[in-house]
Amino acid sequence: MKFLGVSILATAAFAAPLQARGTAGQVCDNPGRVVSLVLDSSSSTEDTDPNRLRIQGGLELLDYLTSASEATEKNKADTVSIVSFDQAAKLEYPQGDPNDVARAKLSAIDSVGMTKIYRGIRLGLDQILKSNPGNRGGLILFTDGQDTSLEEAVEQINRATAAGVRVSIGHTSVDEKQAAANQGGLSGIISEVGRWFSGPPKNGLVTPLDERISQAALASGGTVSVLTSQEAQKEFVQQVIKNGITNNDGKCSGNDIGESGGPLINNVHSLGLCSKNAEAVFTYSPKSQSEELTFEVNLHSKESTVNIDATFINKATGQTSTIAINKNNLFGELKGAATAGQECEKPVCMCKCDTPGAKPMPKFEL
Repeated sequence: MKFLGVSILATAAFAAPLQARGTAGQVCDNPGRVVSLVLDSSSSTEDTDPNRLRIQGGLELLDYLTSASEATEKNKADTVSIVSFDQAAKLEYPQGDPNDVARAKLSAIDSVGMTKIYRGIRLGLDQILKSNPGNRGGLILFTDGQDTSLEEAVEQINRATAAGVRVSIGHTSVDEKQAAANQGGLSGIISEVGRWFSGPPKNGLVTPLDERISQAALASGGTVSVLTSQEAQKEFVQQVIKNGITNNDGKCSGNDIGESGGPLINNVHSLGLCSKNAEAVFTYSPKSQSEELTFEVNLHSKESTVNIDATFINKATGQTSTIAINKNNLFGELKGAATAGQECEKPVCMCKCDTPGAKPMPKFEL
């Protein structure tokens, strides 16, 4: 059975509207991005990122950037800084050319110490803002989120948003079975002291993605994904590139985060935005014969009044499955079947946030 998922934030009726940043098909020059890669180097990553997906993801994003030797008149050189953080933040590579020296510094990041996410974000953002980038700044954070400084991290992301810097997050985690294998067959449940991700895992993840920090990053225009496999890590990098590392990229590509929906991949969780009475349509293309599909839907924002209508449609057979999610019914599953060559469509979100007192951005996850 295949499990597919996407996490979506629904914007309440009176929340500040997301501005469209471009038109599909529009092509723009690259005036030179100012990027910071911020990577968790705390000891917990030995368990939550045993395959060092954060390092591989950082290297792939580094390779995507335009170095000085690759620059042209229309594709100007990007700059990058590399920051690691545990209980303190360390500038591994100051803002400069995305070259082999930068690759070596990123590859050498270790897993020692505690976790203070906000210090890493703050140092990376400081590096970006020194260049006065306007809408050319982007910060990509890789972390397992095991921290006690949530409010400070959100404040730093909001600071980036106010400065026009887009923030994307690759959240590294493992599922319960993988964690048990890593720990020699033990329960695999990692318990940390603090407000973040302590106690039993949610939705099978040892370190679930925190709602508030994901909301803040998405509000900046960025991409947020959970990385539990190499496939998920590579998909995250592609999503960041497609959506745009910076707000200038988003303006030019026409694939901004405001356009929720798109292709789903097995066991890859992605996040997007669904505004009032708008529909996010996701698609899935089966790879083998007789696939049994399950879409799990969880509503996280219990304080917000939101109704979510989720429907699975197999266009080839006409099979449908529908569920309604709200504060009185926080969990549901869409089930269906498909074979290779059949196109499946899943409109997952019709958000109705008209009730007085509804708070911004209720969150649900599939």
